[in-house]
Order: sequence, then C-alpha cells, then structure tokens
Amino acid sequence: MIILKLNRRNNFKSANISQKYYLDNRNIILSSLCFKIQEIIKNIEVYNDYETNFRISDFSIFTMNSNKDKIDYVNKIFE
Repeated sequence: MIILKLNRRNNFKSANISQKYYLDNRNIILSSLCFKIQEIIKNIEVYNDYETNFRISDFSIFTMNSNKDKIDYVNKIFE
C-alpha cells in the first residue's frame, strides 16, 4: 500500500478530459510512483518493529516502515 495524500478537488472536468490529462502525464505519474517504491524498498532494509492497534499488524508495521517520517500520520490512518 502506498499512501498518497491528495487535496480535495474544488472543480471537476469531464472524464474524457481528465483521462487525456493523465495519459499525457503518465510518465511523470509513473516516475513518481517508482521513486516512492524505491524509498519503500530502502526503508525495508532498516526494519523497525512498531506497536500497533491495527488488526493486520504485519501490514501496518510494513506501512510504518515505509513512511518512517510520518509515523503519527500513519497511526491515525490505522486508528
């Protein structure tokens, strides 16, 4: 799971226009995802064990290790 924090859009366009925008910018979007995945893999190498109240603890600990600079934010998501 990759957590992407997005702002709510204030205005909307036709799905065709949105799709064209995403297709035109897919290289940028996919590059951003690849950089995020590389960051996750790097963080897995230095694995920390965290306490969690989330039922699927392996998943939540993996997510926390993937977002070490945002542990409080991730905890709030799982709460």
